[in-house]
Amino acid sequence: MKNRLIFFVLFAVLLSGCSKGNNNANSSSNAGTDEYSLVEDDDIIVIDKNDKEIIESSIVSSNLQSHYFPNDNVLLDDVLLSYHDTMLRSDKGIVTFPNGEKQQEIGSFVVHEKGEYLITFEIELYAEILNANYIFNVIDFEEKYLELEPVDKNSLSLYCLKEYTPKEVEKAILFNRQVDCVYEHALSPNGEIISTKPFVLSELGEYSLIYTYEDANHTYKCTRKLISKEKYTNKTGVFASAIGENSTISITPNTPGGIKATLYKNEYIQFNEIIDLSKARFSNYYVLMGPRFVDNTICFKKMTIKMTDLEDSENYVLIDLLNTGVIGRTFVRAYARGQDENIYGSLCICSMFGNPNECQVNIFYDNYKKSFTCGSVDNLCGDLDSSSYGDNRWNGFSNDECLVSVYADEWEPNVECAQIEVDWVDDSREYKVR
Repeated sequence: MKNRLIFFVLFAVLLSGCSKGNNNANSSSNAGTDEYSLVEDDDIIVIDKNDKEIIESSIVSSNLQSHYFPNDNVLLDDVLLSYHDTMLRSDKGIVTFPNGEKQQEIGSFVVHEKGEYLITFEIELYAEILNANYIFNVIDFEEKYLELEPVDKNSLSLYCLKEYTPKEVEKAILFNRQVDCVYEHALSPNGEIISTKPFVLSELGEYSLIYTYEDANHTYKCTRKLISKEKYTNKTGVFASAIGENSTISITPNTPGGIKATLYKNEYIQFNEIIDLSKARFSNYYVLMGPRFVDNTICFKKMTIKMTDLEDSENYVLIDLLNTGVIGRTFVRAYARGQDENIYGSLCICSMFGNPNECQVNIFYDNYKKSFTCGSVDNLCGDLDSSSYGDNRWNGFSNDECLVSVYADEWEPNVECAQIEVDWVDDSREYKVR
């Protein structure tokens, strides 16, 4: 090593001397300077072979996994290590077992006991000993190891007697890496295997969709749940319900078909009648009556009307009424789940405090255009299938049916409840309330 260093330095000095003696050869002069600088700046270490220093390296790639099962064979071949810019290969390692025992310089072994295994790879570079450690676990095969990704929903829900076609491939996570699982079969609520595709949900209850993934050693299984439910009907005859411990509902004295509610924080009002948005009374527009705010002071800064798909609870639309702090002016915006709430919105002549007779607002929905207006059909506050949303354009509700609920957010300090009234939700019919 020392001889190599002396040779490089002497060679550089000779080149430097030649360039100085030739004033007409500019290119040679530049070349000589570059060579000399390269040697001068290079980090050359003269290693004393009697002084072995262990230096940490890193594993760049290998066939090793993060988890193994009992009786698996672990191969230590083709492990690529990195030390600065130097790449080195190793096919043997020192294995430390969960019980603390060690095996020196082995190329493969079979795992039996559960727990953490440590493999230390050692490679000598010149007189340096490079170290790189790798840790993996041995687990029981029965432990949970494969999970379907919640790409769409963790559980699906459909009405009984509906026909369902399972996805052929689902994404899943296997030990922190993504894999493709293939559909195998379904299990009915009574445990019967369903091998046909598609199949009819002939029973009420929970179906299991079984997916599998295979590698060289094992077959893994995972399950997607599918709920078969009874079609929603309002059997109680009750138009609206207060959901929560404190909120209450009663009939409004001025409108036979409406309600009067005391709404508390973190509670909401659920209207129990199914709304069919395809049955518009005014041209293409379906009219939703917005709430009337009775209190003379500001109770909260935001009230939301939520429209939820009757068949898919993850498909919903939110209509926000935002308090501007000005009597007679409320900002209204409508958007679907997953859409940017700030793309559309409009001021409406409605107040969230003050004179209750001036606080009412009509919300118009155009089922054909998938758009919302407030106050009048010309005052746009939401266009849910607009190209402005890109891939998040909204396609409407299943069968154009939904349920409506109302709740409030951003309450003022020390305010626990508010008085609101709703004249109707869909068509001014008289309803029973509780």
